[in-house]
Amino acid sequence: RVDLDAMHVRHTTSLVEIASDFVLAGRTQSTQRFRQSVMNAFLGFMGHDAAVDELDRQALEEFFQDRPREGRKAQTAYRYLKTVEQLWGWAYGKPDVYRGVPQPIRVSGEGDKVALPDTTPGRAPTWAECDRMIAQLTGIRRKRVRRTAILQRYTGARVSQVLHLTVGDIDLAQDAIRFRASAKGAKGHATRGLPLHPALRARITSWEDVPWSDRGALLVPSLRSGKARGDMARPFERAWKLAGVPEECWGRGHGEVIEDRAKGRATHAFRAAVKAHLERRGSKVDPWVVDLILDHKGDGTASAYRARARPGQGDTWLRMVDAIASIPAIGSEEDNVVSIAR
Repeated sequence: RVDLDAMHVRHTTSLVEIASDFVLAGRTQSTQRFRQSVMNAFLGFMGHDAAVDELDRQALEEFFQDRPREGRKAQTAYRYLKTVEQLWGWAYGKPDVYRGVPQPIRVSGEGDKVALPDTTPGRAPTWAECDRMIAQLTGIRRKRVRRTAILQRYTGARVSQVLHLTVGDIDLAQDAIRFRASAKGAKGHATRGLPLHPALRARITSWEDVPWSDRGALLVPSLRSGKARGDMARPFERAWKLAGVPEECWGRGHGEVIEDRAKGRATHAFRAAVKAHLERRGSKVDPWVVDLILDHKGDGTASAYRARARPGQGDTWLRMVDAIASIPAIGSEEDNVVSIAR
Protein backbone atom coordinates (compact mmCIF):
# COMPACT_ATOMS: atom_id res chain seq x y z
CA ARG A 1 0.00 0.00 0.00
CA VAL A 2 1.09 3.56 -0.64
CA ASP A 3 1.67 5.64 2.51
CA LEU A 4 0.13 8.95 1.51
CA ASP A 5 0.94 10.55 4.88
CA ALA A 6 4.64 9.99 4.25
CA MET A 7 4.55 11.40 0.72
CA HIS A 8 5.95 14.80 -0.13
CA VAL A 9 3.31 17.30 -1.11
CA ARG A 10 3.14 17.07 -4.88
CA HIS A 11 0.05 19.11 -5.65
CA THR A 12 -0.31 17.04 -8.80
CA THR A 13 -3.18 17.61 -11.21
CA SER A 14 -2.40 14.55 -13.34
CA LEU A 15 -5.29 12.11 -13.43
CA VAL A 16 -2.83 9.32 -14.28
CA GLU A 17 -0.77 9.93 -11.14
CA ILE A 18 -3.85 10.18 -8.93
CA ALA A 19 -5.27 6.99 -10.41
CA SER A 20 -1.96 5.21 -9.77
CA ASP A 21 -2.00 6.26 -6.10
CA PHE A 22 -5.64 5.19 -5.80
CA VAL A 23 -4.76 1.70 -7.07
CA LEU A 24 -1.88 1.32 -4.61
CA ALA A 25 -4.06 2.50 -1.73
CA GLY A 26 -6.24 -0.61 -2.09
CA ARG A 27 -6.14 -2.75 1.04
CA THR A 28 -5.90 -6.10 -0.69
CA GLN A 29 -4.30 -7.41 -3.85
CA SER A 30 -7.69 -8.27 -5.32
CA THR A 31 -8.88 -4.71 -4.69
CA GLN A 32 -5.76 -3.32 -6.34
CA ARG A 33 -6.22 -5.58 -9.36
CA PHE A 34 -9.82 -4.53 -9.79
CA ARG A 35 -9.00 -0.85 -9.37
CA GLN A 36 -6.22 -1.18 -11.93
CA SER A 37 -8.64 -2.68 -14.43
CA VAL A 38 -11.09 0.18 -13.86
CA MET A 39 -8.38 2.84 -14.08
CA ASN A 40 -7.05 1.38 -17.32
CA ALA A 41 -10.51 1.64 -18.84
CA PHE A 42 -11.19 5.10 -17.42
CA LEU A 43 -7.83 6.58 -18.48
CA GLY A 44 -8.25 5.05 -21.90
CA PHE A 45 -11.57 6.86 -22.10
CA MET A 46 -10.38 10.20 -20.67
CA GLY A 47 -6.92 10.21 -22.23
CA HIS A 48 -3.64 9.65 -20.41
CA ASP A 49 -2.85 13.38 -20.44
CA ALA A 50 -6.13 14.30 -18.73
CA ALA A 51 -6.09 16.59 -15.71
CA VAL A 52 -8.16 15.99 -12.61
CA ASP A 53 -10.24 19.13 -13.18
CA GLU A 54 -11.78 17.38 -16.20
CA LEU A 55 -13.85 15.24 -13.83
CA ASP A 56 -17.48 16.25 -14.15
CA ARG A 57 -20.97 14.80 -14.51
CA GLN A 58 -20.68 14.49 -18.28
CA ALA A 59 -17.45 12.50 -18.00
CA LEU A 60 -19.04 10.02 -15.59
CA GLU A 61 -22.20 9.59 -17.64
CA GLU A 62 -20.34 9.18 -20.93
CA PHE A 63 -17.86 6.72 -19.39
CA PHE A 64 -20.76 4.61 -18.16
CA GLN A 65 -22.52 4.74 -21.53
CA ASP A 66 -19.26 3.76 -23.24
CA ARG A 67 -19.05 0.49 -21.30
CA PRO A 68 -20.52 -2.73 -22.81
CA ARG A 69 -23.81 -3.46 -21.08
CA GLU A 70 -25.15 -6.67 -22.60
CA GLY A 71 -26.31 -9.23 -20.03
CA ARG A 72 -24.01 -9.38 -17.01
CA LYS A 73 -21.81 -6.66 -18.46
CA ALA A 74 -24.40 -4.17 -17.21
CA GLN A 75 -23.43 -5.10 -13.67
CA THR A 76 -19.73 -4.62 -14.45
CA ALA A 77 -20.37 -1.23 -16.07
CA TYR A 78 -22.15 -0.04 -12.95
CA ARG A 79 -19.35 -1.23 -10.68
CA TYR A 80 -16.80 0.57 -12.87
CA LEU A 81 -18.81 3.77 -12.54
CA LYS A 82 -19.01 3.41 -8.76
CA THR A 83 -15.25 2.88 -8.55
CA VAL A 84 -14.53 6.04 -10.57
CA GLU A 85 -16.84 7.95 -8.22
CA GLN A 86 -14.88 6.49 -5.32
CA LEU A 87 -11.61 7.66 -6.92
CA TRP A 88 -12.98 11.17 -7.20
CA GLY A 89 -14.10 11.34 -3.57
CA TRP A 90 -10.82 9.80 -2.39
CA ALA A 91 -8.69 12.40 -4.21
CA TYR A 92 -10.92 15.29 -3.10
CA GLY A 93 -10.29 14.33 0.51
CA LYS A 94 -6.53 14.92 0.11
CA PRO A 95 -6.17 18.61 -0.84
CA ASP A 96 -2.62 18.67 0.57
CA VAL A 97 -1.57 16.12 -2.04
CA TYR A 98 -3.81 16.69 -5.05
CA ARG A 99 -4.53 20.15 -6.40
CA GLY A 100 -7.59 21.26 -8.34
CA VAL A 101 -9.90 18.30 -7.58
CA PRO A 102 -13.51 19.45 -8.15
CA GLN A 103 -16.14 18.75 -5.52
CA PRO A 104 -17.33 15.17 -6.12
CA ILE A 105 -20.73 14.34 -7.48
CA ARG A 106 -22.48 11.00 -7.87
CA VAL A 107 -24.54 9.99 -10.85
CA SER A 108 -24.89 6.27 -10.04
CA GLY A 109 -28.50 5.38 -9.43
CA GLU A 110 -29.84 8.49 -11.17
CA GLY A 111 -32.34 7.61 -13.85
CA ASP A 112 -32.45 4.65 -16.22
CA LYS A 113 -29.15 5.44 -17.91
CA VAL A 114 -26.97 5.05 -14.82
CA ALA A 115 -29.18 2.94 -12.55
CA LEU A 116 -28.01 -0.48 -11.44
CA PRO A 117 -29.81 -3.15 -13.50
CA ASP A 118 -32.28 -5.24 -11.54
CA THR A 119 -30.80 -8.73 -11.70
CA THR A 120 -31.51 -9.74 -8.12
CA PRO A 121 -31.78 -13.52 -7.68
CA GLY A 122 -35.39 -14.34 -6.88
CA ARG A 123 -34.85 -17.25 -4.51
CA ALA A 124 -32.34 -19.44 -2.77
CA PRO A 125 -31.48 -22.74 -4.44
CA THR A 126 -33.34 -25.76 -3.09
CA TRP A 127 -31.46 -28.55 -1.37
CA ALA A 128 -32.08 -30.76 -4.39
CA GLU A 129 -30.53 -28.09 -6.63
CA CYS A 130 -27.57 -27.73 -4.26
CA ASP A 131 -27.01 -31.49 -4.37
CA ARG A 132 -27.25 -31.61 -8.16
CA MET A 133 -24.62 -28.89 -8.33
CA ILE A 134 -22.26 -30.80 -6.02
CA ALA A 135 -22.80 -33.95 -8.10
CA GLN A 136 -21.29 -32.12 -11.09
CA LEU A 137 -18.00 -31.70 -9.24
CA THR A 138 -16.39 -35.05 -9.98
CA GLY A 139 -12.83 -36.08 -10.74
CA ILE A 140 -9.51 -35.35 -9.08
CA ARG A 141 -9.24 -31.84 -10.55
CA ARG A 142 -12.57 -30.83 -9.04
CA LYS A 143 -12.05 -32.48 -5.67
CA ARG A 144 -11.03 -29.24 -3.97
CA VAL A 145 -14.01 -27.37 -5.40
CA ARG A 146 -16.34 -30.21 -4.38
CA ARG A 147 -15.05 -30.18 -0.81
CA THR A 148 -15.47 -26.41 -0.63
CA ALA A 149 -19.08 -26.73 -1.80
CA ILE A 150 -19.81 -29.50 0.72
CA LEU A 151 -18.36 -27.47 3.59
CA GLN A 152 -20.41 -24.45 2.54
CA ARG A 153 -23.58 -26.50 2.23
CA TYR A 154 -23.41 -27.77 5.81
CA THR A 155 -22.16 -24.56 7.44
CA GLY A 156 -23.25 -21.56 5.36
CA ALA A 157 -19.70 -20.22 5.69
CA ARG A 158 -18.10 -17.85 3.22
CA VAL A 159 -15.74 -19.31 0.65
CA SER A 160 -12.83 -17.26 2.01
CA GLN A 161 -13.36 -18.81 5.44
CA VAL A 162 -13.66 -22.35 4.09
CA LEU A 163 -10.44 -22.04 2.10
CA HIS A 164 -8.53 -21.08 5.25
CA LEU A 165 -9.76 -24.01 7.35
CA THR A 166 -6.94 -26.09 8.78
CA VAL A 167 -6.88 -29.57 10.29
CA GLY A 168 -6.58 -27.92 13.67
CA ASP A 169 -9.91 -26.13 13.11
CA ILE A 170 -11.77 -29.47 13.16
CA ASP A 171 -12.51 -30.56 16.73
CA LEU A 172 -13.85 -34.10 16.46
CA ALA A 173 -13.97 -34.48 20.25
CA GLN A 174 -16.36 -31.53 20.60
CA ASP A 175 -18.06 -32.01 17.20
CA ALA A 176 -17.13 -28.46 16.32
CA ILE A 177 -15.56 -26.57 13.45
CA ARG A 178 -13.72 -23.27 13.92
CA PHE A 179 -13.80 -20.43 11.41
CA ARG A 180 -11.09 -17.90 12.02
CA ALA A 181 -11.43 -14.18 11.43
CA SER A 182 -10.65 -13.61 7.76
CA ALA A 183 -7.41 -11.89 6.86
CA LYS A 184 -6.49 -9.39 4.15
CA GLY A 185 -9.75 -7.47 4.18
CA ALA A 186 -12.05 -10.45 3.61
CA LYS A 187 -15.33 -10.57 5.48
CA GLY A 188 -15.68 -12.24 8.84
CA HIS A 189 -16.30 -10.52 12.14
CA ALA A 190 -14.45 -12.78 14.57
CA THR A 191 -13.10 -16.26 15.09
CA ARG A 192 -16.09 -18.43 15.92
CA GLY A 193 -17.07 -22.03 16.38
CA LEU A 194 -19.94 -23.88 14.72
CA PRO A 195 -21.38 -27.29 15.53
CA LEU A 196 -20.17 -29.99 13.16
CA HIS A 197 -23.09 -31.54 11.28
CA PRO A 198 -23.06 -35.35 11.70
CA ALA A 199 -23.11 -35.89 7.93
CA LEU A 200 -20.27 -33.40 7.45
CA ARG A 201 -18.24 -35.09 10.17
CA ALA A 202 -18.64 -38.42 8.36
CA ARG A 203 -17.50 -36.90 5.08
CA ILE A 204 -14.49 -35.07 6.53
CA THR A 205 -13.23 -38.15 8.35
CA SER A 206 -13.54 -40.16 5.13
CA TRP A 207 -11.13 -37.86 3.25
CA GLU A 208 -8.09 -40.13 3.24
CA ASP A 209 -5.63 -37.50 2.00
CA VAL A 210 -6.18 -35.16 4.97
CA PRO A 211 -2.96 -35.11 7.07
CA TRP A 212 -4.61 -35.32 10.49
CA SER A 213 -1.27 -35.24 12.28
CA ASP A 214 -0.47 -31.80 10.85
CA ARG A 215 -2.77 -29.32 12.59
CA GLY A 216 -1.62 -26.47 10.37
CA ALA A 217 -2.38 -28.24 7.09
CA LEU A 218 -5.21 -26.77 5.02
CA LEU A 219 -8.35 -28.87 4.74
CA VAL A 220 -8.83 -27.95 1.06
CA PRO A 221 -5.38 -26.89 -0.23
CA SER A 222 -4.62 -25.93 -3.79
CA LEU A 223 -3.55 -28.97 -5.81
CA ARG A 224 -0.53 -27.09 -7.16
CA SER A 225 0.69 -24.83 -4.38
CA GLY A 226 -0.80 -26.42 -1.28
CA LYS A 227 -2.02 -22.96 -0.27
CA ALA A 228 -5.46 -21.40 0.15
CA ARG A 229 -5.57 -19.98 -3.35
CA GLY A 230 -7.74 -19.99 -6.42
CA ASP A 231 -10.98 -18.48 -7.61
CA MET A 232 -14.01 -20.65 -6.86
CA ALA A 233 -16.51 -18.44 -8.67
CA ARG A 234 -15.93 -19.87 -12.16
CA PRO A 235 -16.02 -23.60 -11.31
CA PHE A 236 -19.04 -22.98 -9.08
CA GLU A 237 -20.78 -21.14 -11.89
CA ARG A 238 -20.09 -23.94 -14.36
CA ALA A 239 -21.42 -26.52 -11.90
CA TRP A 240 -24.65 -24.58 -11.28
CA LYS A 241 -25.18 -24.36 -15.04
CA LEU A 242 -24.44 -28.05 -15.65
CA ALA A 243 -26.88 -28.96 -12.88
CA GLY A 244 -29.61 -27.01 -14.66
CA VAL A 245 -30.16 -24.67 -11.71
CA PRO A 246 -31.88 -21.41 -12.78
CA GLU A 247 -29.52 -18.45 -12.83
CA GLU A 248 -31.89 -16.50 -10.57
CA CYS A 249 -30.64 -18.75 -7.74
CA TRP A 250 -26.93 -18.10 -8.11
CA GLY A 251 -26.31 -15.27 -10.59
CA ARG A 252 -25.02 -11.88 -9.54
CA GLY A 253 -27.61 -9.74 -7.80
CA HIS A 254 -27.44 -6.01 -7.42
CA GLY A 255 -27.22 -6.09 -3.61
CA GLU A 256 -24.30 -4.28 -2.03
CA VAL A 257 -21.47 -3.54 -4.44
CA ILE A 258 -18.05 -3.42 -2.78
CA GLU A 259 -15.24 -2.84 -5.29
CA ASP A 260 -14.80 -6.17 -7.09
CA ARG A 261 -17.19 -8.10 -4.87
CA ALA A 262 -20.95 -8.32 -5.33
CA LYS A 263 -23.42 -10.33 -3.32
CA GLY A 264 -25.35 -13.01 -5.14
CA ARG A 265 -22.51 -14.62 -7.03
CA ALA A 266 -22.17 -18.35 -7.55
CA THR A 267 -20.18 -18.87 -4.34
CA HIS A 268 -22.83 -17.14 -2.21
CA ALA A 269 -25.73 -19.41 -3.13
CA PHE A 270 -25.05 -22.07 -0.50
CA ARG A 271 -25.16 -19.39 2.20
CA ALA A 272 -28.53 -18.32 0.83
CA ALA A 273 -29.78 -21.92 0.94
CA VAL A 274 -28.74 -22.32 4.58
CA LYS A 275 -30.26 -18.96 5.51
CA ALA A 276 -33.54 -19.79 3.75
CA HIS A 277 -33.72 -23.20 5.45
CA LEU A 278 -33.17 -21.79 8.94
CA GLU A 279 -35.69 -18.99 8.38
CA ARG A 280 -38.27 -21.53 7.22
CA ARG A 281 -38.10 -23.12 10.65
CA GLY A 282 -39.61 -19.96 12.09
CA SER A 283 -39.88 -19.95 15.87
CA LYS A 284 -37.68 -23.06 16.11
CA VAL A 285 -34.62 -20.95 15.22
CA ASP A 286 -34.32 -17.45 16.64
CA PRO A 287 -33.15 -14.77 14.15
CA TRP A 288 -30.06 -14.04 16.23
CA VAL A 289 -29.07 -17.72 15.99
CA VAL A 290 -29.28 -17.46 12.18
CA ASP A 291 -27.07 -14.35 12.31
CA LEU A 292 -24.63 -16.13 14.60
CA ILE A 293 -24.33 -19.14 12.29
CA LEU A 294 -23.93 -17.02 9.15
CA ASP A 295 -21.64 -14.49 10.85
CA HIS A 296 -24.02 -11.61 10.19
CA LYS A 297 -24.22 -8.50 12.35
CA GLY A 298 -28.02 -8.49 12.30
CA ASP A 299 -29.54 -6.23 14.97
CA GLY A 300 -26.55 -6.70 17.26
CA THR A 301 -28.04 -9.54 19.32
CA ALA A 302 -25.76 -12.12 17.69
CA SER A 303 -22.70 -10.10 18.70
CA ALA A 304 -23.81 -10.24 22.32
CA TYR A 305 -24.06 -14.04 22.18
CA ARG A 306 -20.95 -14.66 20.05
CA ALA A 307 -18.62 -14.91 23.04
CA ARG A 308 -20.96 -17.46 24.63
CA ALA A 309 -20.96 -19.77 21.61
CA ARG A 310 -18.36 -22.17 22.93
CA PRO A 311 -18.33 -25.83 21.85
CA GLY A 312 -20.34 -27.99 24.22
CA GLN A 313 -21.13 -25.15 26.62
CA GLY A 314 -24.40 -23.45 27.40
CA ASP A 315 -27.77 -22.81 25.82
CA THR A 316 -26.37 -20.75 22.94
CA TRP A 317 -24.32 -23.70 21.68
CA LEU A 318 -27.27 -26.09 22.06
CA ARG A 319 -29.46 -23.80 19.95
CA MET A 320 -26.80 -23.75 17.27
CA VAL A 321 -26.48 -27.55 17.41
CA ASP A 322 -30.23 -27.94 16.84
CA ALA A 323 -30.19 -25.44 13.96
CA ILE A 324 -27.22 -27.03 12.16
CA ALA A 325 -28.56 -30.57 12.70
CA SER A 326 -31.80 -29.55 10.97
CA ILE A 327 -29.95 -29.11 7.66
CA PRO A 328 -30.81 -32.19 5.57
CA ALA A 329 -27.99 -34.47 4.51
CA ILE A 330 -26.92 -34.52 0.89
CA GLY A 331 -29.32 -36.65 -1.11
CA SER A 332 -32.27 -36.34 1.29
CA GLU A 333 -35.79 -35.70 0.06
CA GLU A 334 -36.35 -32.40 1.88
CA ASP A 335 -36.58 -29.31 -0.30
CA ASN A 336 -36.88 -25.58 0.22
CA VAL A 337 -38.24 -23.13 -2.32
CA VAL A 338 -38.05 -19.74 -0.68
CA SER A 339 -38.25 -16.29 -2.23
CA ILE A 340 -35.48 -14.12 -0.81
CA ALA A 341 -33.82 -10.76 -1.14
CA ARG A 342 -30.17 -11.42 -0.47
